[in-house]
Amino acid sequence: MPFSSAAIDRERDKFIEKPNGETSVRVWVSNDTPAEAIPVSGSFNISAPTGPFQITVFNVSDTAADPLPSPLAFRVSVSIRNRSATNTVYFGKTSSLTPDNAATGGWEIGPEEDFNIDLTDDNVFFLIAEPGKTSTVKILEIAST
Repeated sequence: MPFSSAAIDRERDKFIEKPNGETSVRVWVSNDTPAEAIPVSGSFNISAPTGPFQITVFNVSDTAADPLPSPLAFRVSVSIRNRSATNTVYFGKTSSLTPDNAATGGWEIGPEEDFNIDLTDDNVFFLIAEPGKTSTVKILEIAST
């Protein structure tokens, strides 16, 4: 079923052609507090995972560790794949991360599961395995340049 002409007009009005021929998307940005109003004209930089990318293999032990001491520059996204068929890996933001559901406990990445999160290269994270266990993880970092 085709759109009514009003719907087509609305779709067309979402886009604008810049003088150099590039297409831009019109975006409405608002805020409930007028004193903190966000300008609605000008350019905004939106980081998207466009590349380059980097793959790292890391062995996770039962001591929390930063698997990426030198993150990919301009990183915007991270994917972590737990390669273990039996062990769970925990993801967290501090070195006091624990492999449990306590207040210091991390986010579980189950056996053979993937975990995806948008993190810049300024965001440090830690991984830990359960006591007495180890797991190998593959980490995919994607940048936006």
